[in-house]
Amino acid sequence: MDQELGMPQGKYSYKLQDWIGYSATDMDFRSSVKLLNRILDHNFSEMQAQRITNNLSADVEEFYDNATYPDKKEEGAYFAAGFDDKGIPILPSEVNRQVDSSGERLGKGQKNGVKKSSTVSVTYSFDPFVRTPDEVITSLFDKPRDKKQQQAYSDSNDNRQNKHIRAFLSDKQKAMEYGFDN
Repeated sequence: MDQELGMPQGKYSYKLQDWIGYSATDMDFRSSVKLLNRILDHNFSEMQAQRITNNLSADVEEFYDNATYPDKKEEGAYFAAGFDDKGIPILPSEVNRQVDSSGERLGKGQKNGVKKSSTVSVTYSFDPFVRTPDEVITSLFDKPRDKKQQQAYSDSNDNRQNKHIRAFLSDKQKAMEYGFDN
């Protein structure tokens, strides 16, 4: 009956799951529920945020498998791709080995703590932004702009099309393939 009514499987509404999942993408689980606890006068724990986020992550692959991408005619003339590894601290509960003593100096090749990495893939197409020689000279020697002027200038010259950003946890090859395929 819950499915017929469009109710979520857990006890939290889709909107609340969305808020928790969204805030957990920017910060750790404890911090992600702190603001919601204050606004809603509730007591969500970091463990609840972690469970909700893990449940939401099950839909990621299906989302990308069913995503539609623009026709090649809608793409710009040039393709740009960027890949970056970001270190992610491992929770103490996820560590399967003894942590090195912090009282001694680390040897060559030893790491302080343990991290896993996430490879972020950013791709987009663009058309060239053609400038006259005078525009180039003006941009080099013009007096500095304030932040508002600089943002307006950047926005007016942003010709990126069909930008895709996605992170892959500990799977560099998959990140590269995704970047070049989409």
